[in-house]
Amino acid sequence: MSDVIELARSSRSRCRECRSNIEEGDLRFGSDLLGLYSDSGSDAFAWYHLKCAARRMPERLLSELKTMPKSDVDDYDALVAACQTHVKKAASKFPYGERAATGRARCIKCNEPIAKDALRVAVEREIATGAFTRMGAGYLHPACAVAELGEPNLGEILANNSSMLSRADAKELSALCDAAAASSPPSAKKAAAPDVKPAPREDEGADMVLADTLMDRGDVRGELIALEAQLASTSPADERWASASARVEEIRPLAAAAWKKELKKTPFELDRGFPAIVIKPTAKATLPDEPWVMAVHVAGNRALYAQRAKAAVAERALASLVQTPSFSRVRRLKVERTPLSWDGLRGLCSCDEVKNLESLDLRAPLGPRAMLLVLNSTRFERLVELRLQTNHGIDPDVRGFEAAAGLRALKRLSLHAFSDVAGRFVHSPLAQRLEALTLHAPAIAGAKLPNLEQLALHSYLDDKMMSGVLANESLAKLEFLDLRESFATSDTVHMLASRKALPSLRAIAIKGDVDPKVVASLRERFGDKVVVTPVAPRRALPANAKVAKGRKR
Repeated sequence: MSDVIELARSSRSRCRECRSNIEEGDLRFGSDLLGLYSDSGSDAFAWYHLKCAARRMPERLLSELKTMPKSDVDDYDALVAACQTHVKKAASKFPYGERAATGRARCIKCNEPIAKDALRVAVEREIATGAFTRMGAGYLHPACAVAELGEPNLGEILANNSSMLSRADAKELSALCDAAAASSPPSAKKAAAPDVKPAPREDEGADMVLADTLMDRGDVRGELIALEAQLASTSPADERWASASARVEEIRPLAAAAWKKELKKTPFELDRGFPAIVIKPTAKATLPDEPWVMAVHVAGNRALYAQRAKAAVAERALASLVQTPSFSRVRRLKVERTPLSWDGLRGLCSCDEVKNLESLDLRAPLGPRAMLLVLNSTRFERLVELRLQTNHGIDPDVRGFEAAAGLRALKRLSLHAFSDVAGRFVHSPLAQRLEALTLHAPAIAGAKLPNLEQLALHSYLDDKMMSGVLANESLAKLEFLDLRESFATSDTVHMLASRKALPSLRAIAIKGDVDPKVVASLRERFGDKVVVTPVAPRRALPANAKVAKGRKR
């Protein structure tokens, strides 16, 4: 099954973009959602008006329009032009130039209206949306843009960023900016802001100070914190990994018991040796004002999705929690089963309170565009580790993943995405900076991952896919490959036994159902750096259990 353009058979289908019904007999665009809820693959489409699809997923609509006769589609040429414009606009970077589609926008500097079809400059700015603020586009006259941005070479920058403009329009916009820059006084020209690294935190190393204090008292919690920090900064290829992991498993229950005794009835989960406070997203959600509160787990339930009022309360509670003074100590945040609107997520990704987070586990009921919003965020200044999972059935649009470039401190990423999303992301500037990557799709062939040291594949792998991984020359630094959650046969895993396969590889993790002969061949190459995870045995029925027999009718 693929995308389709067809006549609406009834008036019951609703456009995913404008949320209004599609009238019976009107042409509609169906975006392929094959296999989201069934292994066998049942027909499933997200429906759009053609004009709405031109804005939301222009590449896919354009591909489908090219297969149809012009006479079958009203305003065929206008739709094709709109698709091409939005494709180019999606590839643009702030600041960029464009023609004003209407005359309603006002210049954010002089507050004068920008005439329809006039050239304008789009810049990124903060927009207040209730509990959060989000990032969006603001518009400027070309002369105002030169004064506001202080860029003497703004014309050249806009010419490179404005892919939707024609050559003549780009040349005209560049000339307008150059003329404004030449006539502006020297005092109005600001130097370009350097890429400044985040300043050191006042509590830098506070976790290890607490660990040392606890160890001096003979408290096992201090040792666990130190070992967890060691494991987080090394890979299974390291000589100390196995002994540290074994010791962590041994003392974790003792540390959990010690924290439980101290916290009494406060619900928590261990996270890097610290208690992660479990909080329900309600109007009364609070955060303890304690120095050891470095991890928070916001865990809702499915009942929050049933009513819009409850969902709004949960979102406001999360916003209030993030803005409490105690949240400045939080280094690791996990959010799951908590409804977030599109504006709510944008607010979370653009508020100042998240700048100290070092780890984020976000499972949002939004689509791939929500993933891209997080991956392009610049407010997570210190975020080193990210786990991202969304609902792919809501929005199948995959534009822009190849250009993801936010999260400048990110080193470790777990991306739960379909192959089309992962396939684009692995070519992005952000992916090129990663040192550890977990993918739930086999999209490594041809990827650009020059700094990657650890790779985990949670997907189906056949011989062809594994050959693509082994042929990837950019994986020159890869030391550890984790296949414990993949669906790979023994023959596929055996391809890694050759010393020519990924020469930098020093350790590998596999499932326990791999052929013992294959495991032996892997040990010839990796020695004791072959991690074999035992397969969990099936639970046997009790001896006295009664087996129900089918009744004959």
